[in-house]
Amino acid sequence: MSQLVTSKASRKLTRAVMPNTRAMAFGMSLIFVQLYYFINYKKPGFDQWTALIYIIIPIAVLAWFMASRLNVQLDKLMLWPMIRNGFLGFMVTWAAVVVIYGKLLGSEFGSVLSTEVWGTVIMQVIFVACSEELAFRYVLPTYFKGVWKHSMFIPIVYSQAMFAAFHWSVYQGNVMSLVIAFVMGCIWYLASQYKLGTQKLGLGFTIGSHAAYNLVLVGVLAGNIITTSGGV
Repeated sequence: MSQLVTSKASRKLTRAVMPNTRAMAFGMSLIFVQLYYFINYKKPGFDQWTALIYIIIPIAVLAWFMASRLNVQLDKLMLWPMIRNGFLGFMVTWAAVVVIYGKLLGSEFGSVLSTEVWGTVIMQVIFVACSEELAFRYVLPTYFKGVWKHSMFIPIVYSQAMFAAFHWSVYQGNVMSLVIAFVMGCIWYLASQYKLGTQKLGLGFTIGSHAAYNLVLVGVLAGNIITTSGGV
């Protein structure tokens, strides 16, 4: 009898400790790669693409263990609605960012070599948009909703604050850029929950939106493509 009680207590302790242990492991890996990127960002010969992939790794780890803990049924994220909403999010955001940032705010977009266009597109769509939306607009908010069951506000703030903090090294600690990341995270989360007809826009919309947002800023969708001969 005493062994049975001990076994039950052990299982309860394991269930209580494991999520926190996993969260700590994720937090430590996130801090490590952010520091690595922050320290080496401007050093000559620093491979930023490789560094970006290493920064994405903790996101994938987070999505994996959170999904396993929450028993997330990814097959419920139906393929066709995701593609349709992704196209909608892509086109709407493309137009909105060009008009708001370029025309109204007079912001200058980046530029990219013609030989790097497809690599940039693949990186931004597959590695960045998909992994960040899965983690910060789906897995983390769902997890925090389970922690704060009686609050709609706290899970959004916590998950999107983590999204902003995740970009600390990329933005070199620029406060305004981090605030914009937080605001965009909140907008994307709310957009994912918005119902168009009977269905939510979901991750499909935000993945498409996120990809378009980044591709405009880096210059691909803004037309700032530099040919190998030096022209534009």
